[in-house]
Amino acid sequence: VNNAGYGYMAAVEEGEDAEVRAMFDTNYFGAVDLIKAVLPGMRRLGGGSIINLGSNSANLGLAGYPAYVTAKAAIAGTRPATAGTNEATVKANAAGNSTGDKPR
Repeated sequence: VNNAGYGYMAAVEEGEDAEVRAMFDTNYFGAVDLIKAVLPGMRRLGGGSIINLGSNSANLGLAGYPAYVTAKAAIAGTRPATAGTNEATVKANAAGNSTGDKPR
């Protein structure tokens, strides 16, 4: 289970760059770092499952939290790429995203 994240409330034009970048480092790059750490072992073992905890805000939006929404949308976009670009049977799903996509 891959869960990294916290909210940062600020309008797009009001967000402090350092705060937004720190939030992305946690919410997106923290999750990607975990995926990168476990995929080689999953490939060696012939497969595995990664469950990324996302947010419905990635699809629905959340007033006042544009950076958070964007980071969670990036995680949702990483799921199909993670499942579809390796030779092993790795399943990657996102819990908490209402995309209507079938699990991979």
